[in-house]
Amino acid sequence: MREIYRKLVSFQDAKDLVYKYFRPLGLCETVPVDKAAGRIAADDIFSPMDLPPFSRSTVDGYAIRWEDVSTSGNDSPVTLKVKGEAVIGKVPEPLSGEGSCMKISTGAIIPPSANSVIMVENVTENGDFIEVNSEVRYGENIAVAGSDIYRGAMVISAGTIIRPHDTALLSSLGIENIKVWKKIRISVISTGNELIEPGEEYTYGKIYDGNSRMILSTLNQFAFIEAFIIGIVGDDPDKIREKILKASSKSNVVIISGGSSAGESDFVKSVIGEFDPGLIFHGIMVKPGKPTALAMKDEIPIIGLPGFPVSASLMLWSLFIPGIMKMAGVCGDMQGHKSSIKIKTRLDPGLQNLIPVISDNDDKGKLFPVAGLSGSISRLSGTSGFISIPGRSKYLDPEETVDFFSWEWERNIHVNRVVGTIDSGNAEYIRSLIPDALMTHADPFLATSLFFTGSVSAIVLRYQGQLNTQQFLSLNQFSDFRLAVIGKKCICFSSNGHPVYENPVKELMKARTIRAPPVKFLEGLLNKSEAVRELAELLKSKASSFTHGPDADFEISILDVKDTQACHNDYLFTEAALLKETGSSNRIESDPA
Repeated sequence: MREIYRKLVSFQDAKDLVYKYFRPLGLCETVPVDKAAGRIAADDIFSPMDLPPFSRSTVDGYAIRWEDVSTSGNDSPVTLKVKGEAVIGKVPEPLSGEGSCMKISTGAIIPPSANSVIMVENVTENGDFIEVNSEVRYGENIAVAGSDIYRGAMVISAGTIIRPHDTALLSSLGIENIKVWKKIRISVISTGNELIEPGEEYTYGKIYDGNSRMILSTLNQFAFIEAFIIGIVGDDPDKIREKILKASSKSNVVIISGGSSAGESDFVKSVIGEFDPGLIFHGIMVKPGKPTALAMKDEIPIIGLPGFPVSASLMLWSLFIPGIMKMAGVCGDMQGHKSSIKIKTRLDPGLQNLIPVISDNDDKGKLFPVAGLSGSISRLSGTSGFISIPGRSKYLDPEETVDFFSWEWERNIHVNRVVGTIDSGNAEYIRSLIPDALMTHADPFLATSLFFTGSVSAIVLRYQGQLNTQQFLSLNQFSDFRLAVIGKKCICFSSNGHPVYENPVKELMKARTIRAPPVKFLEGLLNKSEAVRELAELLKSKASSFTHGPDADFEISILDVKDTQACHNDYLFTEAALLKETGSSNRIESDPA
């Protein structure tokens, strides 16, 4: 009796086995930044300098001291004397004398002792003097050194797919070369006595080999994969074995299409089963693609795809590309997007159904399944991706929810992302707490917004301590509110994530514990907006803690240190998967050192 499927498994078991055996290659190389787009970063990269490297003007105008014009307005104009000019590419002289200013170009270095820039259109020019008759804000029209990215801040997280704009940032920081994971080398073989190469004269009964080109083109979309065709081999076990041995000698993965079914001339499953550790599975409870096989030759996966092109394509995308991404060092895995179908669709009960679809992007992304045979290659043309759904019934009704996977592969990658003030001082510690996460540096306001919209899994905020970088006071969890005081903004978030613009001091009375930056920094806030000033005065006025009323159960403590490095080792996390596991505190007190 002929053996049909030697190791039949469910679709989910097949996915689990692929993830088990497709281990990260773990080999890296150094490439020039201009060759890095699409590659996978092997290391965390931190900024070696402030960007911008100096405080610069964002407009054409006049560099001034805010103190000289703090009383200016329509009814109280202030006259300043113009002394010199700051131009791009040259270090200006200091702004000299009270009541003076300096003409400045967009992008030019801010002169020493100047702290604001007023636009040229907002002044009246009169020879060597200007008249300021409008209100000027402190720090107006200045891009502070390090305001884009500060020295030591994370630029690229290990596992990141490098984008063209990443290469611009890296180059702007003077970084010429970066370390990336080596490309995954994949050999592609087609089997079958009936196959001929495109370009050969056609003979009746033969079939042009389209699978190897489809597989090659699919894989070469990924800059971190290097795929090549070994060629066609007939239905001869000795020749199949010879081809596989040749391919495995120069590849990390071998893919064979055809010859893995249940026919008497389908020898692939037998040949790949000879290797050590051998056959992992042969046969999957899926439609189409049941004859799919996986074997291992030492550490090299050998993939047996069906000969029919639709089956081969859908199994490659749904099962093996996620494993290859893992081998390549990509951070994240492939997950479908929840969507709905628009027409009634037939299913195969008891099997995982993979069905090509067309996405109607003009109608809220509704999906139109494309029916047909697995040997019909035209069935895939014009499709947007495929759906993956278990066959629990004979039909899928319109508007039912399905998992949609786009051919635009990057849309399918799900990443456990952590954002916030992440830098060389805390990145290693964060990674030890939340492994397999992609970390992205973001200012506190953006990080908080992303968290409350559910766009990230966790955020981390860190006291900077330096006055020339992004500043914030605290992010704390209250019984009913979350308060974020960031720079000049005081934002109180309700428990459902909606901002409530109220006096934050009132909300402080509900807090059990508040952490603040050094008192020295609080003093620097006293000239800011009224809301920030009131909060700073409240915190500064309390030596270390205070209680309110006889039954109060809260305290406000001030982090009062001379060494700002102590601030650097104080980490704040909001509710995240990590904290749901470890407790309700939103502060981690550990020192990574």
